[in-house]
Amino acid sequence: IDDHFSITGGLGVAGLGIPMPRDSHFRIGDEHDNQDEPVAIDVTSGIQGFADARVHVEMTATIDSWTNLTWDVEVNLSTGVKVTISLTRLEHNIQLPILLTPILELDVAAYAMLLPAAVALGLHYAVLKPRRRRAIQQRVDELKGEQRSQLHIQRLHAEETVRLLAPSAERSRAAARATDGLVIESALYGDLPFGIAAQNSNSLHAALDHFWNSRSALSTADEPRACDVTLALQSLITNNQLVIASGGGKYSLPGFYDPSFGVEKSLFVRYRFRGVQHEVIVKDDEALAIPMKAHSLGSQT
Repeated sequence: IDDHFSITGGLGVAGLGIPMPRDSHFRIGDEHDNQDEPVAIDVTSGIQGFADARVHVEMTATIDSWTNLTWDVEVNLSTGVKVTISLTRLEHNIQLPILLTPILELDVAAYAMLLPAAVALGLHYAVLKPRRRRAIQQRVDELKGEQRSQLHIQRLHAEETVRLLAPSAERSRAAARATDGLVIESALYGDLPFGIAAQNSNSLHAALDHFWNSRSALSTADEPRACDVTLALQSLITNNQLVIASGGGKYSLPGFYDPSFGVEKSLFVRYRFRGVQHEVIVKDDEALAIPMKAHSLGSQT
């Protein structure tokens, strides 16, 4: 849900025919939200000749994909304040013009512009936005219910893949330990605990002190939130390097599955390279490249 406030101003003198447009735009709302219920305000102003001036304010609320409600205020120096309410649905349009005052009264003009805008914003943030979020959450819960029936199958497929990859992954780990190469010590994928966000891994050490406790909690939770992908990542290492490109979710990788449908997922990796422990956490759609010096925790054994 995204609120757009676009203000467009135009100023010109008709007798000289020299328009001087000026446009400015600003937005209120989260840029990652969708745009199904926008509220837009457009303002234009101008001078017609040398004795007449007008200000035009149009506020449009999108009720649904087919219906728009418009509140149009025109303030004119000679004709006063007029409001036009328009309801547009598909190709049909209903307009109701209302003359508030035949002369220019600034207080009436201010009420006509500000009061509907305040009411629209109040309804949007107090009613429409929460209602839509509830509807989205309800749909996500329904999809989660459907996903639960598939989760067991996905987990079995992932476990079977890991079982097949385990011998080569163990050989890779043994060889890497013998040469101080790249060894994946632990890795979790899913809805990681504590609300940890992807960031510079140098600051993760303190935040993940309780990693093993959280891992134990994950294994006893009513619903799985993350899965162990240690061997799956170890099997992807080539020449002491592991690179996963950015893009889609990592649940499509061999040995992975989606343990937390409808929730933002992350991948946490604790690895050792040249005797130094490293940690990194990335979002589901972010790239992963290890080893990197920036991931180092500085503890060598």
